[in-house]
Amino acid sequence: MAEAAAAQGKFWPMHDWLFRHQDTLDDDALLAGAREVGLDVERVRRELVEGTHRARVRDDFMSGIKSGVNGTPRSTSTASGTTPTSTSPPC
Repeated sequence: MAEAAAAQGKFWPMHDWLFRHQDTLDDDALLAGAREVGLDVERVRRELVEGTHRARVRDDFMSGIKSGVNGTPRSTSTASGTTPTSTSPPC
């Protein structure tokens, strides 16, 4: 979804939307989010079905694996700052 948004010049708005709604990322919610940030929803839907951005996502994923990334960092905010606490396994 983020790559489809980037193709329309809306990566950061979609990134922020995804972060705020990370507990509700089913297909309907994703398309609603795309609409909310001003994406051409039919183009997004078509690109997802056609796998337009699949190679780039796979390449980015593999680059992370080769670099030793094995999960998504999570952190805990405290009064003294933010401290990494663990990693989540990749999807």
